[in-house]
Amino acid sequence: MARKPFYLVLRRDRLIKGKPTYYCRFRDAEGGLLPWASTGETAKTRAELWAQAQLREGIERRETVTLKEYVKGFWKPDGAFASGRAAHGFSLSRGYLEIAEGYTRNHLEPAWGAHRLRDLTPGRIDAWIVRLRREGELAPATINKLLQTLRTILGQAVSEGYLSENPAAFVKPVRAERTPRGILTPEEVARLLASPRPWADYRHYALNLFALTTGARMGEVRGLLVENVKADHVQIRHSWEEGHGLKPPKYNSVRDVPVSDRVARALGRVIRETRPRALVFFGDVPDRPMSKSCIEKNLYRALEAVGIPELERRRRGITFHSHRHFLNTLLRSRGVPGSKVRRITGHRTPSMSDWYTSFSRHDYQEVVTAQEGLFKRRRLAGQARGRGRAR
Repeated sequence: MARKPFYLVLRRDRLIKGKPTYYCRFRDAEGGLLPWASTGETAKTRAELWAQAQLREGIERRETVTLKEYVKGFWKPDGAFASGRAAHGFSLSRGYLEIAEGYTRNHLEPAWGAHRLRDLTPGRIDAWIVRLRREGELAPATINKLLQTLRTILGQAVSEGYLSENPAAFVKPVRAERTPRGILTPEEVARLLASPRPWADYRHYALNLFALTTGARMGEVRGLLVENVKADHVQIRHSWEEGHGLKPPKYNSVRDVPVSDRVARALGRVIRETRPRALVFFGDVPDRPMSKSCIEKNLYRALEAVGIPELERRRRGITFHSHRHFLNTLLRSRGVPGSKVRRITGHRTPSMSDWYTSFSRHDYQEVVTAQEGLFKRRRLAGQARGRGRAR
């Protein structure tokens, strides 16, 4: 037997004009129950008429709502989408919501705002993607982000009963070539960290030493708190998001990262000498971290001091984020299991660890050893056959 689309309850503890009032509870598209809503009616017949009118209005809206109408307030932190994700244990940063809102406002609404949700089809969306790629004004990576944003919006529309399936889910992304990020060699890192001399400020030496040996992201370095620096490890608990302050790390990758005595001493010296209130690497004011540009400029100056000029750095694609690539590659080349590497770096998947790995020819010594072992076995076999003939 089909379940009723709504339930009515007479609330005797809620009085309007001295009479008990009927409250209504509707079912959502998946059969779950929505919060109670007052009908404002004291007679059951009128309360049922009110509920049926609400259902008709909801059906009409699902049939006629345009994308522009649907996305109004969609990316707000307290909106249905973000709140639903949070309820399922997935955090969405303010930065992510703001970027997605920008994609929606600047690209999706101009293209699809006037269209009803039900009129969006895989064919139409695919034709739009192909046109964007052919026009060449947007990078392939940006086009794919627009497609993913549209998928997210229409996926939410499916869960709310506006659509029976997500048309954007059937559209393939365009091919986007990912340019591998360059990394420093172990010899270059050794020169860079041999002493604080190449650095104008000891804090920048300690900051880059910390990032190179832990793989901490820029936001995690900037959001490092004094209370999270321990004698033999550092607790990655926060990341600094511009405009919003401290938040959980990317993908909520909270983790404890072991540090060597040298790293612990460097961090201890910074804390001792600068006496931070909370942020270890604070900037011009104690409650805000060093700016990204300040951190990057000091790194690039130090790289020049150890023999890596700007032209070479740009050609190789070396940035502050390269520190994560360096540590990931170093640990994997030393045989550290992938599961442990991901616990240190905060990567979610083996494929992401693979992307952050940039082996050089010097990291393949075990391959050379295996090759030499092959020929060694062949020589031994030949010697054995020779001894057999001699007998």
